[in-house]
Formats: sequence, C-alpha cells, structure tokens
Amino acid sequence: MALAEFQQQLHLNKVMQVKEARLTRREIAALYRVKEKHDMERERNRKNMLGSI
Repeated sequence: MALAEFQQQLHLNKVMQVKEARLTRREIAALYRVKEKHDMERERNRKNMLGSI
C-alpha cells in the first residue's frame, strides 16, 4: 500500500511541476508582449521627437 501511495504522490508532483512550468511560460510570454508594446511606443515617441526638431 505504501508503494502505491508513493507512486501516486510522485505522479501528482510531476503534474504540479508541469502546471507550474506552463504558468511560467505564459507569464514570460506576457512579459515579452508588454516589453514589445513598450519598445514600440518608445520608438514612436523617439521618431515624433526627432520630427519636431
């Protein structure tokens, strides 16, 4: 019985690790989207400033 419980716990740990990894990937992707938006806005502002000089 102890072996079956251990195997079940091991499986649950692996499932949680996969879920955490997926969440981390989604969070990183969201950060890259925010950075890209920020970089585009910064470049647009830079061009506007150069155009007004």
